[in-house]
Amino acid sequence: MMSHHRTLFPLLVVALTLALGTMIFFSFRERFESTLNNGNGHIDAVEYEANAHAALKDLRVHLAAAPSDTDRAAILQQTQQALLLLIVPSDYKDVHLEMVMTLAQWIAGEAGDAEKLSTAQTHWEALIAQYPWIE
Repeated sequence: MMSHHRTLFPLLVVALTLALGTMIFFSFRERFESTLNNGNGHIDAVEYEANAHAALKDLRVHLAAAPSDTDRAAILQQTQQALLLLIVPSDYKDVHLEMVMTLAQWIAGEAGDAEKLSTAQTHWEALIAQYPWIE
């Protein structure tokens, strides 16, 4: 009968595997996090303003050309979705939220609520006056 010698080799393999896994995790963590943020985890103010402007610049033209309230609501929803896809720097979170909420109110107004429509349009004009890069 043969006797087997107990060794620490299996424990050494497990420890080295865990160490390698930890090193790989910390090496690629920044790349992984930026991938989760659509490939760009950090965005500056200029880039955000350009992206928001691109999503909003023709809004008035499209709304003026829309033949019905339903079409205008669809345009507003598409614009709102485009805004929601943007990465927002922390300094712009408040204005971004205001834009999205104003568009939501405007959509409700196009569904027949004249008061919400008027309030949303007035608030939108105030946003444009305060942040000219919007349009």
